[in-house]
Amino acid sequence: MKLAVISHTIHHYNSKGKLVGWGPTIRELNFLATKFDSVTHLACLEDGVPPASSAPYEASNITFIPIPVSGGKSVSAKLGVLKHAKEVIEKVNSILPDVDLVQIRVPTGMANYLLPYLSLKSKRPPLWVKYAGNWKQENAPFGYRFQRWWLKNNFLRSKVSINGKWDDQPKHCFTFENPCLNEDERVSGKNILMTKNYSGALIACFIGRI
Repeated sequence: MKLAVISHTIHHYNSKGKLVGWGPTIRELNFLATKFDSVTHLACLEDGVPPASSAPYEASNITFIPIPVSGGKSVSAKLGVLKHAKEVIEKVNSILPDVDLVQIRVPTGMANYLLPYLSLKSKRPPLWVKYAGNWKQENAPFGYRFQRWWLKNNFLRSKVSINGKWDDQPKHCFTFENPCLNEDERVSGKNILMTKNYSGALIACFIGRI
């Protein structure tokens, strides 16, 4: 079974010429690659020095297809999303015939046109939308509110995975927390906690919204 992933994950080439991307997403795709025959990742490629949070692909069955970086806080940056829409749609169309499942990772600027476009497309593989933002966010940006509205009404005819669980979530929306730790790390963390000495002065570090 072949999977395609469409995301706005930023990629760079490091000083050794190796492709790297945002660590948490790359780690997740490396795991997904063990469950599929192949994974095609259509995502953003940018010049410059990669941040320290970047990581390389470890699975040999992942293919990366670059698209331009677009979006931002300024008006001109937001309009840049539309500037690259034609190229992004063409690349999306090029991968759809060869895969069995498509995961779209939102919210992101290009999803404002990709969700309606794919909703109207009659012949396409089944879709899985991963909404990685706050599903209950108040005063969210317009684009985020639009994407949540589109997904809640299931115009895309797809499964939607969300962070958190609420009594009023639609039946096609499933709770699927963002993966952070694997089982070995959970066991290791538990063992470390049991052997720690909590006497004397303590230094606390608060990590919010993990």
